Amino acid sequence: MRDRQKSSSATIRDVARKANVSVATVSRVYNSPETVRPETIEKVLETAQSLNYNPRLAARALTLKKTNIIGVILPDLDGEFFHEIIRSIDLVAWQYGYYIMISASHSQRNEVDSFLRLMSQGWVDGVIMMVPVLGRISFPLLSKIEIPIVLLNLPDSGEKYIQINVDNYRGAYLMTRHLLEHGYQPIAMIQGPLGNSDADLREQGFLAALKEYNLGIEIQGIHYLERGDFKRRSGYLAMIRLLSLPVRPRAVFAANDEMAIGAYNAIREHGLQIPEQIAIAGFDDINIASYQRPKLTTVHLPITELGMTAAENLIAAIERKDESRQEVKKIILPTGLVIRESCGCLNHN
Repeated sequence: MRDRQKSSSATIRDVARKANVSVATVSRVYNSPETVRPETIEKVLETAQSLNYNPRLAARALTLKKTNIIGVILPDLDGEFFHEIIRSIDLVAWQYGYYIMISASHSQRNEVDSFLRLMSQGWVDGVIMMVPVLGRISFPLLSKIEIPIVLLNLPDSGEKYIQINVDNYRGAYLMTRHLLEHGYQPIAMIQGPLGNSDADLREQGFLAALKEYNLGIEIQGIHYLERGDFKRRSGYLAMIRLLSLPVRPRAVFAANDEMAIGAYNAIREHGLQIPEQIAIAGFDDINIASYQRPKLTTVHLPITELGMTAAENLIAAIERKDESRQEVKKIILPTGLVIRESCGCLNHN
């Protein structure tokens, strides 16, 4: 990763040094090659290619102070949720004549800091950042970056950024209420990653609904919370553990759809029926949720709107000429229930 970052940020001086020529010679190769000997041209071009030097991008950035590139930092690139975020950002960027540069932080602070430093060196005009597992990550560094920044699904930083969140708490609260209204008890939850702000808010909504029914996460000494990591396999393993309890849950709320689908597989392996013996609900409403059998009841998260809103606000900030580029804006997108078959509401085959 370090080598790729180093080569991709090569300057005309780097090319001149490695080719053992002057900066003026490199400039003439690109601007007036007829004044340079063929063997020198060949050496300079080969060196530039080895360093991934792009004179057009460099010149554009220097003269216009604008690259028409948006940086996107996500915690992961795997899974339908992130694919849709990227697709929706790219759709808006394309409409406005921008490209996107994507990086995955893998929830590592040093990776986020490295990406931010690289992107703030003139390679991008603005950054969309989603690193929910890190909370107030890198805010001291962010405050030093002059390009516009949009933060997705982070707790309120208290800083002057454009922040776009979804109503995780209310979505989880409503879904838990829905399961309780069916009379399902006990109800278990497959949590998201520890310290992830999305996962934390969904768990809080779940617990708030239980509290209204005078219920807790323990019944007769049996604990009905299992930790996952938003990946399908973690949902499968968490469901295996829940099925091994002395009294298995009558309904399970998974903190995202990927884990809910993993839970489906564990339930089927145990020869149990959904929802007749165990009801299942998820969160996100990814496309595959409606293709499960039975179809997955879930909380709709406006994934496409999240990505498009982020891109539209960032581009507006980039192109704002006479005002301060960094503004304070907090947008909360609503969530809602999508009732299908896995909770027992609709007939299924």
